[in-house]
Amino acid sequence: MSTELTVAALAGLIAPWLTAILTQVNLRSTYKRLVAIFVTLLLVGVGIFATYQPATWQEIAGVIAAALGVMQVVYTAMKPVLDAVELKINPGEAGDYEALHETN
Repeated sequence: MSTELTVAALAGLIAPWLTAILTQVNLRSTYKRLVAIFVTLLLVGVGIFATYQPATWQEIAGVIAAALGVMQVVYTAMKPVLDAVELKINPGEAGDYEALHETN
């Protein structure tokens, strides 16, 4: 079974991340628009590269897919540690720890 990371899949990975970042950052709308245009141009460039260099693109895409998978696993494993560090740095109210680790 082979896994293929296409430009559409890459765009699907980047678009939600970009949207989340741009809605949280306090920049003027002009800068946000420029960032969105830059990312779009970058994806078009990747698409052109993938079209004309498919073998090289597949090697690069494999590395990207592996890196994304490792980042997700590391984040999932480190989430409890990050929560504990956040509570140490910013304890908040007494019930915050219980609310953070409440099971639904």
